[in-house]
Amino acid sequence: MAEQKESSVLFSLKELMSLEEDRIQQEENARKQAENAAEQSRASEERRQREAEESRMQAAEEKRRVDEQRSREEQARIEGIRHAEVEKARVDAENRARMEQITRQQQHEKELVALTQDKSKKNLKVLVGLAIAAVIAVGAGAGIYIKGSMEKEAKLNAMLAELGAKEEANAKKERDLKEELGKATDPTKQAEIAKRIADLEALNLQLQAQRENAAKSGSGGKPVSGGVAAPATQAPHKPQCHMMNGTKVPSCQPGDAMCSCD
Repeated sequence: MAEQKESSVLFSLKELMSLEEDRIQQEENARKQAENAAEQSRASEERRQREAEESRMQAAEEKRRVDEQRSREEQARIEGIRHAEVEKARVDAENRARMEQITRQQQHEKELVALTQDKSKKNLKVLVGLAIAAVIAVGAGAGIYIKGSMEKEAKLNAMLAELGAKEEANAKKERDLKEELGKATDPTKQAEIAKRIADLEALNLQLQAQRENAAKSGSGGKPVSGGVAAPATQAPHKPQCHMMNGTKVPSCQPGDAMCSCD
């Protein structure tokens, strides 16, 4: 009987120890689980903070890139506006200079025409005066000579008037061509107009030579052979220049020895 009680007590003690060991093991497991959970939570928090910082840095970098792009675009726009204003000012200045040059040329041509007409009138007055003096000196017997002289003078005046009219018409054509040259932008067209201007200038020189020779002939001087040759001491002609693509180029024919804009 005593042995049964002792065995029962030992069993109970073993049961209690087993329960205690289970409790301790459960507590240890619970502690480890809590530590693992805390570690996972800490790691998750660190990962969340790291990802948040990376997102913030990416957003800041993207904002900086967008701001730089916007700044470059604004700078390019301002530079484009400034360049357009400079180019417009340059074109306006060239147009003004070209118009002033054309105006001066036209005024010079008008003065030349006026001088030519004045010279013709003076020659006519001299010839008429000489004719009247001859009539008074020789009397009625010189009537036939005076008549012939007056007819010759009338023909001379008609010739001078015709030559002057041709010169004036050519001068007008030349002015019109110069205005057309100032508006032309095609190089081929500009060269064609420049050649026509040079041809008109050469023709006017011939007409001027004819008129001067006719005036010399009418005033008793010896006419130049053929009546159309230009004077041997003719001053060199400086051709009209124009702007092409921002560069001054002559309006005379290519290959001309006097073809320059110096």
